[in-house]
Amino acid sequence: MSDEFAELRELCDAVFDGRADQSQVDRLEQLAQSSPECTRFYMEYSQQHAALAWGAFHPQHFPIPALCPAPATRWPTIRRQALAWFGIATLVSCAVFVAWSQQPPASPAEFATLQRLQSARWNESTLPIGEGKRLGAGRMELSDGMATIDFDKGVKVILEAPAVFELVDANEFRLHQGKLRAEVRRGGEGFVVRTPTATLVDRGTEFGVHVRVGGVSDLMVFKGKVDAKHRGTGKLVSATTGTGLRLTNQEMEVIHDENAPFRLQGSTAPQPPMQDTIQISTAIGRGMDAYIQPIVPPADRRSDTLLLLKRNNRGFGNETYYDWHRKVYLRFDLGLLDGQEIDTARLELHADRSGMGFAAHCPDARFSVYGLTDEAKDDWGDETLTWNDAPGNFPDGNHMDAARTVYLGTFTIPQGQCSGTFGIDSPELVDFLKTDTNGLTTLMIVRETIGTDISDIVHAFASRRHPTLPAPMLRLTTPSLGAPSRLSASDSAQ
Repeated sequence: MSDEFAELRELCDAVFDGRADQSQVDRLEQLAQSSPECTRFYMEYSQQHAALAWGAFHPQHFPIPALCPAPATRWPTIRRQALAWFGIATLVSCAVFVAWSQQPPASPAEFATLQRLQSARWNESTLPIGEGKRLGAGRMELSDGMATIDFDKGVKVILEAPAVFELVDANEFRLHQGKLRAEVRRGGEGFVVRTPTATLVDRGTEFGVHVRVGGVSDLMVFKGKVDAKHRGTGKLVSATTGTGLRLTNQEMEVIHDENAPFRLQGSTAPQPPMQDTIQISTAIGRGMDAYIQPIVPPADRRSDTLLLLKRNNRGFGNETYYDWHRKVYLRFDLGLLDGQEIDTARLELHADRSGMGFAAHCPDARFSVYGLTDEAKDDWGDETLTWNDAPGNFPDGNHMDAARTVYLGTFTIPQGQCSGTFGIDSPELVDFLKTDTNGLTTLMIVRETIGTDISDIVHAFASRRHPTLPAPMLRLTTPSLGAPSRLSASDSAQ
């Protein structure tokens, strides 16, 4: 018995025996109301004491001879005390029962909570979509942003759009399309994630799943172990920390990271051109765009339509994966200005989904824009640009060569957001463009934010070859045209 219950018993003994002073009575009242367990103990003690007192002093248990006179005052006093305590116990019991009966019963159909939403937008859903809402079995479709679902049994599931999924019960989740990261705490072991090609059973771990169009499922185990069963062949494999699996309709194979390129649809439509501006993109004149990487990635891990960005200083054990750094190069043909003076300028980039990595592994991402001051290096080609010889690049890290570049500004992409218009419109950008003497200008973009895991998201912007989104663009005004509106938070959210 705890110290609290020992004190409660001593106070009950003192009060019911008539030995308690006012401070002890007050303390008993405080303890009896401090928790349901203490209230129950007090009720049971009161009822037992009242029943014993009633039975002990009832006349039928004391056949008193006529010659033996009964005490004149003792019996009525004790009987009144017993009745009083019995009445108090009964009233307390009734009050507790009424209070308990008025509590809204927990629905057995609800087993999870929609805990956190980040720039989330929904399509059809059979479940509530508000933050803090309780969830049961049902189907949901996340069209943009991120959503976190906490299961009561100790499992957190972070979803990244576009995602179509079902909550089956407290122990099973079905991912039809999209990405999730699952964090399974003690007590949540055995949680099941089903995809079109796999049944994944957690053994106490953290893991990510990416279901692509067509049902191909990628598993990446960040910590612990997951049992993966191929739904077509029945083959069972246990994947451990740092291991990845790809499950197609026909087979299951080992992969070493989740960064397989796969272009996902659903980008936002481009904004209409602003009036009274001169628009120069990388797709016109002598414009050019490209991204660089320390290694030449396999054909299935690069993109011809997207400009990829990542900073990765994380790794397993003593191995660090610098090979997955990526930087973007943009060249604009300022000769199209035909000698007009620049009054204002802004750089616009249209974000899109790369399909690579997990947004849950990267917080709000900050990007820096630099200008190449060495004009002799402006005439680079996208087919020959490499990590080691890219102008202004510092090959040993994520930085730029300060002797050949100048910082122009910074922008931020919120965690989980993979669409919208981003960029800078700083005075430094205007001043840099005004220094041009050869009709070409080169801008470089790097991601400053480091992901929390090697499989963090690869950010992407539309290149000049993108089939639907505009190429990177400079929007310029001359003194005779007036200034375009400045980039704002609303621009980035579109």
